[in-house]
Formats: sequence, C-alpha cells, structure tokens
Amino acid sequence: MQVRHDLREVVGRVGVEVGHDPAMRARELLELGRRRSVDRRARLARSARPRLAGLPHDGLVLENAVAAVVQVLERLESLCVVHGASFPADRLRDRAARAFGGDLQCPPGRRTMMAPHGGAGGRPCGAAVRDRHARAPRCTARIIRDATLPAQPSDSTAREEPMDWIDATLPLNAALAAWPGDDPFAYRETLTLRAGDDSNCASIALGVHCGTHLDAPYHYIDGGTTVDRIDPELLIGPCLVIDLRDAGPRIARADLAGKVPPGTRRLLVKTRNGAFLRDRAFHEDYTAFSQEAAEWLAARGVRLLGIDYFSIAPFDDPRPVHLAILGAGGAALEGVDLAGAAPGAYEIICLPLRIEGSGGAPARVLLRRAAAAAS
Repeated sequence: MQVRHDLREVVGRVGVEVGHDPAMRARELLELGRRRSVDRRARLARSARPRLAGLPHDGLVLENAVAAVVQVLERLESLCVVHGASFPADRLRDRAARAFGGDLQCPPGRRTMMAPHGGAGGRPCGAAVRDRHARAPRCTARIIRDATLPAQPSDSTAREEPMDWIDATLPLNAALAAWPGDDPFAYRETLTLRAGDDSNCASIALGVHCGTHLDAPYHYIDGGTTVDRIDPELLIGPCLVIDLRDAGPRIARADLAGKVPPGTRRLLVKTRNGAFLRDRAFHEDYTAFSQEAAEWLAARGVRLLGIDYFSIAPFDDPRPVHLAILGAGGAALEGVDLAGAAPGAYEIICLPLRIEGSGGAPARVLLRRAAAAAS
C-alpha cells in the first residue's frame, strides 16, 4: 500500500512538471513495473505503444515526456529498494524505448539509474542501487527518434480559410414596412442608464410575420405543423439562390426552367423586389410565384421556398401558392434580404423564434457560399 501511495505522489509531481499528457504516458509505463508476469508486461507494452507513439513529434515535447518517464522509473526503482521489492530495470527500459519508437539515452559522460548495473537479469541488488544513489547524478533523458515517425500536418494544410457569412435578415426597426392589417414593429425603452436606472431594457411589439420571417403549415392549414414544431433539418443545410430579376410580377414555371436542378430542397429567389424591400411603404405589386410555379417546385421536392419580399404569393390571392408549399410539408421564408447573395450554392441557417402554437415567426437567416452544388 505504501508503495502505491508513493507512486501516486511521484506521478502527481511529474504531471505538474511536464503536463498532463506525458504524465499519462508515465502511468502506462509504471503499469509495466507493477505486473508480476513478464508475458503480461510484454502485452501491456505492445498495447501502450500506439498511445505513446501518438505524442506530438515535437522535439521539446518528446524530451519532456521521456524525461518524465525516466524520473518516474528512477523513483520507482528507489522505492522498490526501500520497500525490499525487485525492479526489472533492463526490461522496463527496453520496453519504454520501443514504446517511444526510439532509444532512451543520456548525454555522454552521464548515467541514469535505468542503465544496466549489477545483479542478474537486470535486477540490481540493493547495495548497488544505494551506491548509485550516492554517486550518480540524475540526468535529463533525450530520445533518438525513428526516421519513420509520421510527420504532423502543417497549419496551412490542416486548416481551411474561413468563409464569410451573409446576414440575409432585415433589421427590425420603425422604418420596416408591415403587411397591411398587421401590427408594425415597435420598440420602447423601459429602463435607461442615462435616466439613472441600473441597466438598459426595452420591450417590443410586432406581428409574427414581421420582417424576415418563416411561414409554417399552420399559417394556412388548420391542424398543420406550427413554427415551434418544424424540423430544424429543413431549415439548415444546402441551399440554392437563383436570380429572377428579369421575371414579371408572376414567376411562371417557364422562368424556372433550367435553373432549379433535380434534388434541390431549399430555394431562395432573388427578384426585382430587392429594390424596395427596405422601403417604409408597403408595395402591393411585388413579384411573387404563380400557383403553377409553386406546384411545380413542390413536385420537384422543394420544401423551403424563399423570396425577397413579405410573401411568396400574390397580394390579391395568397392561399393557393402557400398551400402548394405548406401542404407538401414545406415552409415559406419571406422577407429575405438577398442583396449580398450572388446566384449559386450556399449553406443556409434559418432560426425562427420558437413561438409555441404560431403559424409564423421572425427568423434570423444566414448564408455562406458553398463549394459544392446545393441539394
């Protein structure tokens, strides 16, 4: 029991001196010394080798790790002598060297207690060990690494350049247009630091279809999925942005021909609406999808359909277009600001507010250019 207690103290000190990882490797090597069976020690050495070889192949880190192992083994040897136990120095030293993929050596003219010294079969007698304690200086171990050790990837190959996100969300403010009949956005400060309050606080009022927002099936289908129950997988993933600024007030199926590849699941359409999306006045003559176009897209598998104004459907007849998409289990993303998004493949993150039981909610929409085609 005393030996195990002393060993724990040794490993703890090594952990403080050289860091967590080398100490863990030292513990594995200590296990070799605690096994009674030579065969079991050999099996443990073979199993420990991949973990030890996993150390970063940096000279300083390896030197510190090996030094930690040697220090622990030296201390273990001395503890074995104090407590009258035998210590297989040669075997442990050889196994430690093989585990590190090289050889444990000392600078010329210096010796470690791990070097073969007296006794048969690598088991030095107590007198020899005590003699070495008195006359042999402790060395700092170093490692001769095998030339076949794998090289670590450089930073330039391991990391990709970051890609910028495009915020396709309209800012909420008093200048934002509201759908006729809906409550406009309102912001009211309730506490202010300038008035002597402890903090700045405010309250807001808005309709659930205000600004950039998501329509859930419940918006037009009684008993349909509400916005808080939409599968997030529908709202995050590959997305295609196409440019239909030359289309008329009603996007027809012919306008989409050749621009929506099979398998497209998330589609955002950039139209002439972008020119007045931020106007305070509401424009009833915005570009929207025709029923034919919406049904064709739903049949092709589009489940998230977005546009750069406050509805995917015409102002005077909104129901058929919404039913084509929402009835297929999809969602409509409306009021998306696509001014900064060129046509092409993107990743989309659309996060609507989780308003329980609602047919819609304001959403934050982010786009990032994708290297591969959207699906």
